[in-house]
Amino acid sequence: VVGAIISNAMYGREIEDSAVGMLRSDDGVTGIIESGYTFPSEGGRSGDHFFRFIGSKASVFAFYGKKGEPLIEINTSEGTEFEEDLGHGERMRNVINEGLSAIQEGRVPETNILDAVSILEIQDAVYDHARLNPLTNGPYPMGAAAARP
Repeated sequence: VVGAIISNAMYGREIEDSAVGMLRSDDGVTGIIESGYTFPSEGGRSGDHFFRFIGSKASVFAFYGKKGEPLIEINTSEGTEFEEDLGHGERMRNVINEGLSAIQEGRVPETNILDAVSILEIQDAVYDHARLNPLTNGPYPMGAAAARP
């Protein structure tokens, strides 16, 4: 994690309503992850999640279209492609169903708890980085970081 901000400006609660993490891998891939809950409650949408990954041969952006549909944009030297992505709820159902099928069939699931732990470690690193500076944490007082195992 090379940069981060967590904000509770919209709702003023002790938890964030928006967070941005900036990442850089050892091989130079840049990632920007934004996640939040900043849509009006009566709009029918809940979380907003945006991802950008930029490497030496391609850039991949995950975002939402005008009607809230999840989209992926892939940019290479050969042009730009757009694909529909799965919604968060559908993705989680697929992960759970695939895991249950793997157990029934006696095979190793495609995703496992180590994948989830890695995601949480990145999330924790973003929060830790943002909490280092009052300009990247707030503007209202936030609750303390949760104890970690």
